[in-house]
Amino acid sequence: MLIQTLGTAQTRLVRVPTNGLALSFPLSVAPNNSAFDMAQAGFTIETMCYVYAYDNPVSPPGLSGSQDAQFLILANGPSGNTFSVFLLVSNGVGYLKFYSYTSGEGYTSPVAIPPESWRHLRIDYNAQTFEMRLFINNVAAGSKTFGVDLADTRGFSLGHVGSARSVSNLYGQLDEFRWWRYVRSDAENAASWRLRNADVTGITPSSMACCYSFEDDNSGKITATYADASGNNLYLQDSGNSSGGQQRPVAQSRWHGQHRQAFHRLNQIPWPAPPPKSTPN
Repeated sequence: MLIQTLGTAQTRLVRVPTNGLALSFPLSVAPNNSAFDMAQAGFTIETMCYVYAYDNPVSPPGLSGSQDAQFLILANGPSGNTFSVFLLVSNGVGYLKFYSYTSGEGYTSPVAIPPESWRHLRIDYNAQTFEMRLFINNVAAGSKTFGVDLADTRGFSLGHVGSARSVSNLYGQLDEFRWWRYVRSDAENAASWRLRNADVTGITPSSMACCYSFEDDNSGKITATYADASGNNLYLQDSGNSSGGQQRPVAQSRWHGQHRQAFHRLNQIPWPAPPPKSTPN
């Protein structure tokens, strides 16, 4: 189930395994208990990401949020939000951005992430130096040193900004999500960034905060939980109010996009047609 690539650097196309599932958004998912605690030296967060479109059609007009961002991670602590990771939208493409609510500072990568293509996204944060680094397909995509350390993180949500019907929610898919309790080395990341969670060594309750493969067959359910592969039993739970009655609550699908047939033609790999892409009601 090794993820294969086509091209070079951040522009290469990433093929997610055809026998794997990814979690499709818009959706409201967050840990279902309070065991999450990131008050240690730093972290590495990584995930596969696919955006259907940056002109987000999934929420009715006039509601909260902005069309100029799609949120991936919103982290929070005892006193409010601690940091966020999102795609800042400009001229029809997204740019990976990290924002610290603690210091009021942010950094946007100059590397464009077009829609309809898989990318591996990684965020490193060193709590000793306050340095944050961004990577796209394991290639450096910018960094920033903040003025103060991030506040302790005690929870998070994926793919939405807190308002269930915001147009700033992610319109796409996430897969192979890993939140490490330390800053991983370049060698560690080079060896594992293409791999599914089941093939990555070193995943333990002490090394990871949480780890989601999204292989749970919960498609079409109003409420669902997604297993944590780290051993910490920090299940992600669909709140059931992700759409306000306007969007499909849960949908999983195999990877897709305009590049998939081209990849298989170039590599002479038989192409099994995936299920159709989910669309809003």
